[in-house]
Amino acid sequence: MGAEIEMMEVDINENEQIQAACGLVRRFAHEVLSRQKQYRDDLLVSCLQ
Repeated sequence: MGAEIEMMEVDINENEQIQAACGLVRRFAHEVLSRQKQYRDDLLVSCLQ
């Protein structure tokens, strides 16, 4: 029984790490897309001037 509880704790810890990693990737992708849009807008403005 003790081994089962230990395995459950490992699974929970791994799930938390996976969720944290997914959150980081999601925020990173959002930041990249935001900067890409800003760069594209800045480039368009400079071409129109």
